[in-house]
Amino acid sequence: MENKEAGRAAKRLAAAAKGLRKAEKSDPEGRAFKQALNHLRTNEIHYARKENQLFQALERKRFSAPSKVMWGKHNEIRDAFKAVTASFDKGDYPTAARKLSEAEWAVMAKGEAEIGYAWVKPAEFRDPGLVRREPSAFSGWTPPPESVGAADESLKLDEGRLYPWQVNAMMKVLPIDVTFVDENDRVAYYSAGTHRVFPRSPNVIGREVQNCHPPKSLNAVNVILKDFRD
Repeated sequence: MENKEAGRAAKRLAAAAKGLRKAEKSDPEGRAFKQALNHLRTNEIHYARKENQLFQALERKRFSAPSKVMWGKHNEIRDAFKAVTASFDKGDYPTAARKLSEAEWAVMAKGEAEIGYAWVKPAEFRDPGLVRREPSAFSGWTPPPESVGAADESLKLDEGRLYPWQVNAMMKVLPIDVTFVDENDRVAYYSAGTHRVFPRSPNVIGREVQNCHPPKSLNAVNVILKDFRD
C-alpha cells in the first residue's frame, strides 16, 4: 500500500515539476513543487523500516545479498532527493526554459535532426517563421563584413574560380568531417555531409571550440590549438 501511495506521490511531483517551466521557487508553482517533493520524501520512512526490520530478519536466515542491493538502491534515491532539493533551493531548475525565447527554441529544434533522436522523433510543432525572425539566436556570431553580399560571386582561388555553392557541395560529399575554427577559437564552419564522424548542429557556429568538448578534454584541446598556431 505504501508503494502504491509512493507511485501517486511521484505522479503528483511530476505534475508539479511542469509548473516550474516559467516559475520561480517563491511563486505558487514553486511552493507546490516543494510541497510535492517533501510529500514524496516521506517514503524514506518506508526504506528505514525495511532496512531496520525486514533486512535484519532476512539476515538471521542468512539471506543478505538482495538486502544489500536494495539498501544501495535506497541510498541512490536518497541522494537524488538531496540533489533535487539542493537544486530547487538554489533556483537551479528549468533555467533553459526561462532564459531562451520561443524563437531560440525553434532554431535549436531545426538543428536537432542533424544529431538524431533517441527512440522518439518529435512532431513539427514550432512555427518555421520563428527561425527567420531569430537568425543568430545562439551566439550573436555574424559573417565577416567582406563576405556579406558575396553569395552570387565566384571565389578566386590559386588555380581557377569556384562559386560558393560549388565549394559547399564538394565539402558535403567528402567521406570525412571538416570543421574550421577561426583565429578567435570560434567554430566558423563544419561540413554537413552524409559521412558524419562527429555530431554537429547549426548552433555550434560561432561557439568557442573549447566549449564544444567535455571539460576533461580541455587541456588536450588547448594543446592542439597551440600546435596549430605554432
